[in-house]
Amino acid sequence: MIQKFCALCLVFASDVQRSFFETSRGLREIQTALSAKAIRIPWEHPTEPLHWFDLPRFYEEARCALKSNGVLGASAYNLLHIEPAINEVVNRYYYEVVGPFWPPERELVENFADLPFPFHEIDPPKFEMTAQWNLNHLIGYLRTWSSTQRFMAANGADPLEQIIDELRRAWGNPQEVRTVLWPLILRLGVKETSEPPNE
Repeated sequence: MIQKFCALCLVFASDVQRSFFETSRGLREIQTALSAKAIRIPWEHPTEPLHWFDLPRFYEEARCALKSNGVLGASAYNLLHIEPAINEVVNRYYYEVVGPFWPPERELVENFADLPFPFHEIDPPKFEMTAQWNLNHLIGYLRTWSSTQRFMAANGADPLEQIIDELRRAWGNPQEVRTVLWPLILRLGVKETSEPPNE
């Protein structure tokens, strides 16, 4: 996917640690910098981690990196949707079983649309992510949740055992493939031309 994308444009990646760029080896179209101050870009998009950032400092860096009329995009996704009976089990797991083990920042994902976003905001089109999963795919995904791992570390038990029978009944044939959908929350903002240019 990256190779296909990079055939169309030039990608700049910025991080404080150069080791994070190791996966881009061999992709000459990806230019790297240890500070966003080293580049001026028309588009910046942190995918999913915005709620982990020190937002005032991040927005300052974003304004520095963006060209005049550049666009900052940020996205997040929350709970998946499959079918009502399955959704009900997953939601109970999310809120009741492992709910107390989510890090505090998770609340910011749930309220992503209300996060401070000090740019001229524009309405994006609707997007969603989809996957084709059987029951084992879903169970494996739930096991990757940080709240699942925190529950296991604290209690020495697998929290999925509390819902697995109910989940199997709701799913039916475990090999049956179902469509999984995540609504994508997208925030788009323009660096207004009234701000001093950084070029």
